[in-house]
Amino acid sequence: MEAVPSNPAHNNININSTANSAVSHRNPLRVDWPTVDGPLGLTEEDSVDHARRFFKFGFLLLPWLWAVNCFYFWPVLRRPTSYYHPDLRRYVVRSAIGFTVFAVILSTWALTFSVGGERLFGHVWDKLVMYNVAEKYGLTGLSGDLPNGLCNHLSILKELYLSTYKLHGHMPSSLSNCSELQLLDLSQNEFDGPIHSEIGRLSNLQSLYLGSNHFIGIIPQEVGNLVKLVTLDMARNQITSSVSISIFNISSLQYLLLAKNNLKGSLPREIGNLTKMQFLYLNENRFTGEIPKDISNLVELELNNLTSNSSLSFLTSLTNCRALRLLGIAFNPLNGMLPVSVGNLSTSLTLFYALNCKIKGRIPNEVGNLSSLLDLDLYGNNLVGSIPTSTCNLRNLQRLRLTNNELTGFIGDNLCKLQRLGAIYLGENQLSGPLPSCLGNVTSLREIHLGFNKFSSNIPASLGNLKDLLALNLSSNNMGGSLPPRN
Repeated sequence: MEAVPSNPAHNNININSTANSAVSHRNPLRVDWPTVDGPLGLTEEDSVDHARRFFKFGFLLLPWLWAVNCFYFWPVLRRPTSYYHPDLRRYVVRSAIGFTVFAVILSTWALTFSVGGERLFGHVWDKLVMYNVAEKYGLTGLSGDLPNGLCNHLSILKELYLSTYKLHGHMPSSLSNCSELQLLDLSQNEFDGPIHSEIGRLSNLQSLYLGSNHFIGIIPQEVGNLVKLVTLDMARNQITSSVSISIFNISSLQYLLLAKNNLKGSLPREIGNLTKMQFLYLNENRFTGEIPKDISNLVELELNNLTSNSSLSFLTSLTNCRALRLLGIAFNPLNGMLPVSVGNLSTSLTLFYALNCKIKGRIPNEVGNLSSLLDLDLYGNNLVGSIPTSTCNLRNLQRLRLTNNELTGFIGDNLCKLQRLGAIYLGENQLSGPLPSCLGNVTSLREIHLGFNKFSSNIPASLGNLKDLLALNLSSNNMGGSLPPRN
């Protein structure tokens, strides 16, 4: 029987027909797999099931599963709509939309915090932020005593944050067992009792925050063993006695906050060893004696808030601190005159507070050299003479407070040149003469306090130009006329 040769054309037709039929039914042998791992991944049927689960679980506060869905089934997003099972594509596309919305919300939230939520939303912000909501409903958690064995099994712990809870009791002596600790923050709680000397065994400590508690007693001398310490905050406690000299031998210290305690004695010359010091807060204590001239060694000092019954001669020592931005010497019985050298203080100085210091004499004309000054407060002293004409050079000044002194003379037009001035406090002096009409040109003014002086003449009509004026006190003067209408 003779063989019949096959018909190539007929075979081709059959093959093509079969292939077309397979494509229409999504041939599982094709190269286009629905997952990124190709033939090693899931089949199309299993892919539908997994995509559905990832999509639904994403609503259970796990939106990252939507991102996983998009990544793992990326080929489904790249191909046309009809290329894969319609349910598979639907779940993957919806996951992509869900994750995009989540990412936008998360980015907006992060940007709001970085820019400053309170500036954007005002007082409403306090009701929106989660930590305030948690505190309002008592969800912040920790209270009570710290267990004495806290560090027994945490020998490699490097940072311990326990700030702003309702913790009380004594500081556990076992904290020294956290030998690798670099940061310890127990601030803003209700701890009492002494600060244990064992704290000095934390040789790796760089930041120690114990402020705003009820610690009593002394600052342990062993704190001086913390040779890597950069920040030491023990402010707002009930610590007594003098400051241990050992603290002033920690040459790495940059931030020292001991304000609002009951510290006594005098500041030692060793304070000059803190050559890296930037922020120094020692105010509202009971220090006595002279502030050492060695403070001039603190060449990187930016903020200085002191309390002592020293004389004002130490201000000359501070002229070497060229980075100084804040100088606070309030509530000190200094009983001296402001030295001419005050004009040689850092040109970076923005805040100068010397209220209630019993300063006498005149305000030196050299104060006009402090060109960066934003706030000058000499309230409640025994200053005499007139306001220096050099104040017109303080072009950045926003607040001038010379209330409750014995200043005399006219105001003049010097203050009218301070176009950023927001508040003037010159009450309770013996200033006289007319108010300069040019004050009405200082449109930044919001508060003018000139009561209890000897000003005369009529109230300048130009004050009506001050559209942002919130407070005007001209009481107990010899002025006449009427208040000007606001323009």
